[in-house]
Amino acid sequence: MAGSLLNTDKSIPGFNYDKHGSYAATEDQWKWASEGFKVLGKLAEKLKFKFAFEAHMNYIHDLPQAAKKLVDMIDIPSVGVNLDYGNTVYFKDKPSLKDAIVGLKDSLYYVHLKNSVGLRDGSRLPTGLGEGEINHREYIRLLNENNYTGPVCIEAPRGGDRELYAKQDIEYIKSVIKDLL
Repeated sequence: MAGSLLNTDKSIPGFNYDKHGSYAATEDQWKWASEGFKVLGKLAEKLKFKFAFEAHMNYIHDLPQAAKKLVDMIDIPSVGVNLDYGNTVYFKDKPSLKDAIVGLKDSLYYVHLKNSVGLRDGSRLPTGLGEGEINHREYIRLLNENNYTGPVCIEAPRGGDRELYAKQDIEYIKSVIKDLL
């Protein structure tokens, strides 16, 4: 992650994600982030590894299209995007799952899977993969259709018995993959 980027207007709460991160970034901040990570991208090339910026709230690379913009500015093949659509759903102005995957194209290096449901007050409640608003069957299908071959990680941000939740999520995603293949 490139470090948090909050709006300079302190009256805007941190959970108003549409007003922070890429929304609040200046041209200089985009330049500084891209120039700084070019150094790390070149090191990654030399050491033969890749890294990916997670699409995550309150960072310059908060939305898939912002992460892609940063990666394009860096312009080094070892630097890509970690699509966490479970973070993207927290934004009011978000791309569809299909648009996010298609828009990232060859910059998509890693994928996180998690889910949640929106509450009346605008907040979100983390859920199991098969219980929230993101259709992970569609997610995996779209990844396959777009020739994604990178790693996929189940991320379970729920409290409580995380081992039980992980087992449930693994069984769910295994059944989805079995149905689709």
